[in-house]
Amino acid sequence: MGIDALLARLESDAVTPVTPRNSAGVTRKAAPALACTPVTPVTPQNDVTATARVSRWLLHFPDGELEVTFAPPARHADVLRRYPLAVAAEPLGDPAPVAMPAGLLMLVNRLDRDDRPLVAEMYAIDPEGTRRLVEDMAKR
Repeated sequence: MGIDALLARLESDAVTPVTPRNSAGVTRKAAPALACTPVTPVTPQNDVTATARVSRWLLHFPDGELEVTFAPPARHADVLRRYPLAVAAEPLGDPAPVAMPAGLLMLVNRLDRDDRPLVAEMYAIDPEGTRRLVEDMAKR
């Protein structure tokens, strides 16, 4: 069996349960090229979300206080475990989520996969510093 005969047989056998066997009157034409990327098992996924949440804590030490921001948000026990010399920790209230601009998000998604996961949290803590860092990394 030649390649043309094999292709013809495969095309005629390519009927799914929802494909009518009788396709008289249906013409073959290519699907329109749209400005989109179909999601397939091999489509790279975006690792960065447009917004992130952080938590802010005021840590009390015997000799002073320190304001700390955690991304992703931390619970009270986690804060005290990370700062064992703190005698107390109180939440300062979580700031509203900060949305990352679409242009910056596109730059982030072009970075190496290992560099992406915490960029949204970094942006929530320091938007201007993160923007400069991402733009610099994208140039390299």
